[in-house]
Amino acid sequence: MRAKRVCKADGCEKQHFCKGYCQTHFVRWKTHGFVHETMQAKKAREKTRHMDNPEYQKEYKRRFKSGFTRELFHQLMEMQGGKCDICSVDMVPGKQNPKDPCADHVDMPHGPQARGVLCRVCNVALGHYEKHQRGRIVIEHYERYLRETPVDRLTKLCTVETTRQLSLSF
Repeated sequence: MRAKRVCKADGCEKQHFCKGYCQTHFVRWKTHGFVHETMQAKKAREKTRHMDNPEYQKEYKRRFKSGFTRELFHQLMEMQGGKCDICSVDMVPGKQNPKDPCADHVDMPHGPQARGVLCRVCNVALGHYEKHQRGRIVIEHYERYLRETPVDRLTKLCTVETTRQLSLSF
């Protein structure tokens, strides 16, 4: 009679399932690429790495959730003079700070589209305004911002400068 095969993972005595591992370790290896580290341990390790670098978290959120690159964000902050484009308050980075600069974007079917940089308060208010439009109380600054975002103005500025440079070269 053939001997019962056991999992080859250290310390595991469960019955062999596939590739020398029990079902638990095989699924862990197939799904995550490791056998001994649990998912909780991997998340804790990654969280520690990212907690050591909070700028990584902000960069990830800006790029993948709002369509901003670091360069675009800093270009807009410089163009706006470090002020919110709606209420003109000086924006100060800080966790849960109402004056924290936020990357304003609109969700499109093909992904997020960047619009500008606002303070946290105006970004939240603008989101509610667009989502609900209750009472149809129109605030002039919000409408101006939505008509011509800082990204639009930056694009026009670059186009005007390019045209000016071309006309000077002739």
